[in-house]
Amino acid sequence: MRNMAESLRSLGLPRLAALVAVAVSVLAGLVVFSFHDFQGPMALLYRDLDAREAGQIVG
Repeated sequence: MRNMAESLRSLGLPRLAALVAVAVSVLAGLVVFSFHDFQGPMALLYRDLDAREAGQIVG
């Protein structure tokens, strides 16, 4: 753990700031894509079909 802290300190402030900015951007992108609805609204097309009728629709 100390080695990682020392490595981060040795990067310097500009590189550390850039690293933090990239990490925040990646996390923000993941949040946006996880909550975004790509499929659009869905609705029930058919109801109360027996197996034969459902097979005809699929076919």
